[in-house]
Amino acid sequence: MRKAKYDEKIIKMLEKSGGMKASTVALQLGVRPTTIYKVLTRMLEQGRIHKDGQLFALAGAVEDVSDLVDPDAPDAPDAKVLVQAELDSVVREISDLERELHVLREIHNRLYFILGHAR
Repeated sequence: MRKAKYDEKIIKMLEKSGGMKASTVALQLGVRPTTIYKVLTRMLEQGRIHKDGQLFALAGAVEDVSDLVDPDAPDAPDAKVLVQAELDSVVREISDLERELHVLREIHNRLYFILGHAR
């Protein structure tokens, strides 16, 4: 059995994003969409991922906040607390990505400036 070339990259992408369209996966990997559809279909058949509409996500991912806690546990956190903590985490990640995007835009602008003066 040959080692799947894109599986681990796709798994990491889905872990980070929570779910992605096949076309987005293909774009980020720089691979033809037909190739990624084949890989994703095989991973679906293996039960490693699942599909919800157009989004592919890791199998076994939490579908409901109630899956995160045992409500009978004496120190079980409130679902609202868990949701707020997750929301705070997502907001921090978005803020980090916005900063990274700003840096990339600055680099992009500088490159265009340099290219404009090189001609």
